Amino acid sequence: MNNGLSLAGETICLQLPGMNQIKGAFHFFGTRHGIGAERLLVRLRLEGQVIQVKQVHGDGILKIATDIPDPPTEADALMTDTPHRLLVVSTADCVPVLIHDPITGAVAAIHSGWRGTLLNIAGKVVREMALQYGTDPQSLYVAIGPSAGACCYEVGEEVWEAFEKRYPETRRLRGTTTHLNLTDWNRRHLVEAGVPHHRIFTSGFCTLCRPDLFYSYRRDCKPGQPITPRGKQQMESGVMKCP
Repeated sequence: MNNGLSLAGETICLQLPGMNQIKGAFHFFGTRHGIGAERLLVRLRLEGQVIQVKQVHGDGILKIATDIPDPPTEADALMTDTPHRLLVVSTADCVPVLIHDPITGAVAAIHSGWRGTLLNIAGKVVREMALQYGTDPQSLYVAIGPSAGACCYEVGEEVWEAFEKRYPETRRLRGTTTHLNLTDWNRRHLVEAGVPHHRIFTSGFCTLCRPDLFYSYRRDCKPGQPITPRGKQQMESGVMKCP
């Protein structure tokens, strides 16, 4: 079950109880009714600086030491051990992954689409946290938010073949169709990187199945329509170290 924060009867963000029980960090997953990360901090009376960068569907990881990168930087994962830095990613079918190390205080936010998942961005972030902050993967807690579920996320043969080539254990779902379960792939990569199964929490929501709660690029955008700019028809999710 997920906890939701509502405004005027609409759920503006979700929190996973398993992640909430761990002190030292604030996290949220946005919905289509979200009010934006900065306004959310104000509403919750939390001190923080929102950090966002240009996402490019890769496996780039950016360490945030103090302030917002200048000039703007391209990356699909952010990490920091500095308090009051709200690391934010935007999604509309891709997988938002939020990580918290309660021992070192380090946190990370990941945008993992099929390309990032193929490149094992989640596992790479865990290893980079160990390198930069001395994180023990066994101590991590991870929340995986709403994304396109295996029920709806059918990909083309070229995408499926890319997964089969990199991960020979890939199996087709629903008979001969090529449905990818991005949540399970990210969970698998986290476990392979050393994160315990029982410390990985998932929302259980498919963005395509719930138009009342979530934006979905696949469901809402017309064929040939370009991907919308960051912050439009997308949902913000984030995590922040709180001393």
